[in-house]
Amino acid sequence: MLVIFSGCSGVGKNTIINKLISENDSYGIMPTYTTRDRRPGEEDGVPYYFLTDEQFEEKIAEGEFYEYERVHNHYYGTSRKLLADSVASGKTLMKDIDVNGAINLSNILKDDVKIVPLFLYVESADILVERLTGRGEKDIELRLKRYEHEMSKIRMYSYIINNSSLENTKILADELIKFEKRNGKLLSAVSKENISEEKINETVALYEKGEYPEPIKVSVCDGKFVITEGVERYIASLRCGKTIAKDLVLASEITVTYEIDDSSSEGKMKKKLYKSNKDKMIDGVCAGIGEYFDIDPTLVRLGCVALAIFGGSGVLAYIIAAIVIPRRPENE
Repeated sequence: MLVIFSGCSGVGKNTIINKLISENDSYGIMPTYTTRDRRPGEEDGVPYYFLTDEQFEEKIAEGEFYEYERVHNHYYGTSRKLLADSVASGKTLMKDIDVNGAINLSNILKDDVKIVPLFLYVESADILVERLTGRGEKDIELRLKRYEHEMSKIRMYSYIINNSSLENTKILADELIKFEKRNGKLLSAVSKENISEEKINETVALYEKGEYPEPIKVSVCDGKFVITEGVERYIASLRCGKTIAKDLVLASEITVTYEIDDSSSEGKMKKKLYKSNKDKMIDGVCAGIGEYFDIDPTLVRLGCVALAIFGGSGVLAYIIAAIVIPRRPENE
């Protein structure tokens, strides 16, 4: 499994990755080739291998990269050989990738490696400036130029976390990895009876227009992932086979109403949700026909069933029944 960490410069991607790896031997880093300057304390392969522009471009010509991007005037690329070697280690891999590279890599590797895209964010660009200044970054203005572009991609990620607390983000990322490794299912804090079909259809319409809906809220408590807001948007994403961003937050206590079916069995839920609206529509049509011809609506429904099952002979039986069974009283 490869967990992709994306987010704006200064959000703390590599800080979280290094923290997770230092506390769990089953986690490993997926190194990246880059042409940016080496920072104090950085070593080759943790997490970057440092190249000159000429060396990087040679590897491009040799077809070495699954994907590469030029970001902040520097190259970053995912090596085919490095990925193969990392996957062979059997560890859960983590990698810091630019938003464009993350999307490209997810599409390229989705059939070979389980990809878990995670976007880290903060509440404002001012927080990033403070963090970049604190680590002695020289090109702060250049890095912030991509802020709006990177934030515009947040809804395309499966999971997002507000990295306001290093410890909370580390716990959430660790819980997410465990959840994905066991193929966990999302739970809902909203009962089935309170699910709005209208809201589901509104989100489906957004997907059909090529847009991504706003993220849903998911509380994480005792290993459970519970949707507390936006369950209709999640169901719509399953129906459309699209991504919905899940904003993860830690919770000390949460009420669970039911387990949401995954994409393979979600049709059952869909049928149940449609059934009440469908029955209401059919009842309305039958009542209208019955009113017009002065026939009991139940007979109208039976006639439709007879036509569907028995064809012409069923319709004949229905006509006979309609004649034999008394009409409704005038005062009804």
